[in-house]
Amino acid sequence: MAQDREAILKMAGTFKVSFDFEETLPIQEGYELAKPYHTEAEELVIVVEDSERYVSLQHLLVVRHGDETHVINHWRQDWVYQPAKAFRWDQGMTWSIDDWAWDGLDGHWVQLVYNVADSPRYAGHGRWVHGAVKSTWTSNLISRPLPLRESSKREDYAKLKGEHRIVVSPHGWLHLQDNMKVEPDADQSVVALEMGINRYLRVPDENFEKAHEYWQNTEPFWKEVRQVWANVFRDRDSITLAKRWKGDPLFNHLFGLADEYWGQSDLVEARPRIEEVIDAFVVAGE
Repeated sequence: MAQDREAILKMAGTFKVSFDFEETLPIQEGYELAKPYHTEAEELVIVVEDSERYVSLQHLLVVRHGDETHVINHWRQDWVYQPAKAFRWDQGMTWSIDDWAWDGLDGHWVQLVYNVADSPRYAGHGRWVHGAVKSTWTSNLISRPLPLRESSKREDYAKLKGEHRIVVSPHGWLHLQDNMKVEPDADQSVVALEMGINRYLRVPDENFEKAHEYWQNTEPFWKEVRQVWANVFRDRDSITLAKRWKGDPLFNHLFGLADEYWGQSDLVEARPRIEEVIDAFVVAGE
């Protein structure tokens, strides 16, 4: 377990990131492969919590436009060693929170992936394998919602189903995906196959002052947000989230509050406002 935690903690740091996705093979008759997707970014990955059976890593996206630098609270990944309960994505905007059985699966870690507003996204489990130059985690077959890069553009498939691998080395890490794009009908037919490669190449920390400044001034706020979500998960067997409230998506509400409470450590007044927003989006599940 110690080697596993060491590999997970090596995913923290400052990185130049590239995201590449390419549809590789049509499965549905007459389907035309989409154009490959490529984008680049910079990220600061921070260790939020670290214990023997739990590691939480927060990603901060750094966007540069000329002389201006903007920092966005990006996605989060939590690693939990064989938890008794964890969420699973079901369909649409619904997740179940249920028991996970580990019979015959000794040594498995669950990776829980969260959206930019700390809402759930998907989860998978697998074992770490360690070698001389790299450590590799390979998941089970994960079902997950449409990626954000296609969620507003595609209606011909409803979910991704695939195997994920994370490869960690001294100079960075890879997130590899072998996906099937699955139709939104009862037959769950596969539309096409897709490969994904997300590269995190380690770079010096010297150009990430703005990201560190952002986290220093918003860490107490996002800690409150995580605690409110933990209470939601604790009290329910499932949750279904609304897409908008008062005309805006969840992240707009929470990003606005994060700016409002910038630099504040006493968040007694912020807590009920965070609860009001998240409760407004949790529309089903008890």
